[in-house]
Amino acid sequence: MKKALLRLAFIVVALYLSSKAFIALFAYQTVEGVKASLEQDYAITYGWISSNTDGTLFFHDLVITPYRLKRSFTIERVEVQYDSYLQLLFGLPKLKDGQWFGLRGLKVSGARLPLEGRDLDEFLALEYREELLVPMGLYACGHRSRIGHGELNDMGLLELKADAEFTLESDLNSPQLTLDLNMDLHELGQTQVRVVLPSASLARDFSAIDVSMLPLTAMRLQHIEKGYFRRLGNFCMNETGIHDRKAFAYQASNEWLQAMEGIGIQVSESIRLAYEDYLRLGGTLIVRTEPQEPVVLSGLLEMLDIDFFEALNGSLKLNDKMVPESHLVANRAYYVPVVVKSSINTNTRIDTATKNIEVADQIALEDVDASLGKQVVVTLLDGKLHEGQLKSTNEYKIEVYKYINGGEVSFLIKRDEIAEIRLR
Repeated sequence: MKKALLRLAFIVVALYLSSKAFIALFAYQTVEGVKASLEQDYAITYGWISSNTDGTLFFHDLVITPYRLKRSFTIERVEVQYDSYLQLLFGLPKLKDGQWFGLRGLKVSGARLPLEGRDLDEFLALEYREELLVPMGLYACGHRSRIGHGELNDMGLLELKADAEFTLESDLNSPQLTLDLNMDLHELGQTQVRVVLPSASLARDFSAIDVSMLPLTAMRLQHIEKGYFRRLGNFCMNETGIHDRKAFAYQASNEWLQAMEGIGIQVSESIRLAYEDYLRLGGTLIVRTEPQEPVVLSGLLEMLDIDFFEALNGSLKLNDKMVPESHLVANRAYYVPVVVKSSINTNTRIDTATKNIEVADQIALEDVDASLGKQVVVTLLDGKLHEGQLKSTNEYKIEVYKYINGGEVSFLIKRDEIAEIRLR
């Protein structure tokens, strides 16, 4: 009997150790596949891999370098969480193929980003639209118009720290799927996002998911301020000599309102007042949307000349008090300028939003080196535009830079993403 028990125990231990080795192998293959797919834009290294019997896979001591940020950040630990050990055992090979079978969440602990290289706002301008910098800009702060590394250092921040957790809640008996993101940026505050989708809208295969076509049933965005606005106020009041927090917040909110109008976004006076109070008092800001019918995510980008809060049945709350008469409208004339072809020159474009007339000559991509130092307009295959001075080129990428909010922003653009380049 004892021999049988010992034999059984030996088999159980052997199976467990074999499963651990199996998990480690597939985890290694998965992360190596991710590294290979991202090697043009990111360098990724890690220390070691481990797993627990509760269905959690750990990656330790990661170092990630986004080439466009021109700096590395470290992550102490990343947890890939499955519902159970068996789900991890059988789901991990599917994750390698892009399927999220049994996946419950992802947790990032101990992320640290040094204040060097390219600023985060430069990265956002490069990846998306430079207008994204305006809502997060710096106002009523003298000659300073954006929060860069120097400003953060002057406020006593030597590095950025973050912890994040992403969870996915799915119930076979429920028609809804809930995605939660909780990001703690320590001194910069904490942001929580909840998105509710119809459960049938999210395919089990990541590769089959078109994020832009996901129907939004409800969304909740919450930001908890943790003293950063007080640091910011002290810094800007020292720059301007205002020395009155209420006066600073009032001036900053009005400059913010004007800047928003400058990018074609009109906001109501009640939102300006909420911005002023939040900057002065801090606390918790909550934005909710519960449209009567699901709204496709790509449709949000097409909501022009329409009140965002009214269309999405949205609400804004600051420190447990509703903000009345909240309105936000994006101007179609700014974001979809009319293009008029001239009978004299087919390359003449009239932008009715800015009233600028631009005459451009197309440059062959193989001859782009001859235009170094000149002002260019680069159109990407996905329709994005980057305008600025051509700074450098190589076999794989070109670099364009321009001045935004008082600082220089560089755009590194891969050649195989370019549709055309024109002189401005």
